[in-house]
Amino acid sequence: MIYRYATFIKAINLSIDYTILNISMVISYLIVDKSYIFWASNKNYLPVVLVFNLIWLLSANITELYERVLNKDSIRTYQSVFKTYVLFVCLICFTIIIIIGTKAYFITREYLFYSLALFGFLIGIWKLIFLAIRRSDRTLLIDTRNVVIVGAGRIGRDLHHYFQNNQDKG
Repeated sequence: MIYRYATFIKAINLSIDYTILNISMVISYLIVDKSYIFWASNKNYLPVVLVFNLIWLLSANITELYERVLNKDSIRTYQSVFKTYVLFVCLICFTIIIIIGTKAYFITREYLFYSLALFGFLIGIWKLIFLAIRRSDRTLLIDTRNVVIVGAGRIGRDLHHYFQNNQDKG
């Protein structure tokens, strides 16, 4: 099955996931740090933003979250997102708490909890929206072709019924 916009949809999906990740981190910063220092000028949080983004990329590549974005059914997509999120949380906890340490960048556990919980909630909502959009527009995304079936035997009729019953497969 050939999808017209598979690379484009994959890039949009990845971009929105990163936007959600960074928005959740900014909102968590505003909730936890009440010093009213602009988050981008706070040098303590910028390395953490970089680490979060790189670990999300690593987690998504390990679980192949963005592979076959249009082919996966909804349950497999959500399982993939859940696996990626759990791996992301584990790697964040390992990296921030064990290797770097919370004292080096003054990252609190409260900030980690808020940012990870908010990101999990927002990514879950986004994937539901993405699956609803994908479901409604799947026929537009598939590169369909007209075919001619030569022969009216049993195999030709079976092939005709298969094409009629599976129009969403391209």
